[in-house]
Amino acid sequence: MEPLQERRALALLLGLNLCPNLQPILASQISDIHPDIRSAAAGAVGRLGAANPNRALTTLTRELATKDGILLPTELLIGLCEGDAPLSTMEIEVVQALQEHPSARIRGFARSQLQ
Repeated sequence: MEPLQERRALALLLGLNLCPNLQPILASQISDIHPDIRSAAAGAVGRLGAANPNRALTTLTRELATKDGILLPTELLIGLCEGDAPLSTMEIEVVQALQEHPSARIRGFARSQLQ
C-alpha cells in the first residue's frame, strides 16, 4: 500500500473508533498536504464527534466548522449527520454555525440537516 493510501486508511479506521488512543492523529491529518487525507480525517472527526464526543474532538469539530473552504466542512457535516440518531447539542451548535459559512453550498447543506 502506498503511503498516501495508508494515511487515508488510517483516518477511515480512526473514524470507526477502533483505536481511541490514536484519535489525536486526526488533528495532524486535518493539516495534511493531500486533500484526500484532510477529507477522510474531517469525516472521521464528524463521525467520532457524533458517536463519542470528548473535549479534543469537540474542539477539533468546532475548528473544522470555521474553515473557509468547502471540502472540510462538507466532510464534517457528512460525518456528523450520517447516522439515524438525533443530533446532539454540540452537533446542532456546529450545524447552526455552518449555516453562516461563506459558501452557499455549505449553508444550504447545513440548513437541510436541521429540517
